[in-house]
Amino acid sequence: MLVTHDREVAARARRQITMRDGVVVSDSAAPGPVIPQQRNSGPGEQPGDDGGEAAR
Repeated sequence: MLVTHDREVAARARRQITMRDGVVVSDSAAPGPVIPQQRNSGPGEQPGDDGGEAAR
């Protein structure tokens, strides 16, 4: 989840939920492909680490 006021950043998300005064005013999926972003690994994490949950 990412919270932003920057419309350019929000445009890269697969889903956008717009709120006004604490109320959801729109909830929509992106119409086109989303450009994947490489996630920076945190301390002790390996790229692609799923937090210990094995894929089943």
